[in-house]
Amino acid sequence: MLWRGIFKGMDKRGRLLIVDDEVDIREVLRESLADHVDLIFEAGDGAEALEKLQTISVHAILSDINMPKMSGLELLRNLRKMGKNTPFIVLTGFGDKEMAIQALRLGAFDFLEKPFKEVNIIDVVDRAIELGKNIEHWGDDQAQEVGLETIREETAAHSIRRLEKSIGGGNIKILPKKKNPGGI
Repeated sequence: MLWRGIFKGMDKRGRLLIVDDEVDIREVLRESLADHVDLIFEAGDGAEALEKLQTISVHAILSDINMPKMSGLELLRNLRKMGKNTPFIVLTGFGDKEMAIQALRLGAFDFLEKPFKEVNIIDVVDRAIELGKNIEHWGDDQAQEVGLETIREETAAHSIRRLEKSIGGGNIKILPKKKNPGGI
């Protein structure tokens, strides 16, 4: 896709925030992504992530859903309310597909199911970071004008189709989230 390479090299491999209450999971993710991301920040829950995001800028967020203090869904809701359109990847446990659906409706970029394959994480994070770099370059308002909203919606639609197939053999229909006219 053309959009993946538009601004490649601006920040080499990008900046990522990993949010998970399990230290071992954060460590595995950090090690898996170390050769693919320039800077990796970590937080143990959504509240800590929100605090960190006051002082750091990232191109993508990779977050667990079920965490103490503040869940991944609450973190995503708060970010969108604040007008932050950082691509958000959800990590779900086996059987948490309904939570993944809610996250996609809230504007998550994609989801990954635990246990995950390293190759899948690298691919999804690479795509999210490239989109995040484009959003950073254009700014949230201009990003909408140049079509980055369409890219995010197409990615979410693809993820929803994957969920529909895995939940009910493709027979369950998931309504898309309402368009947010002010953001991506």
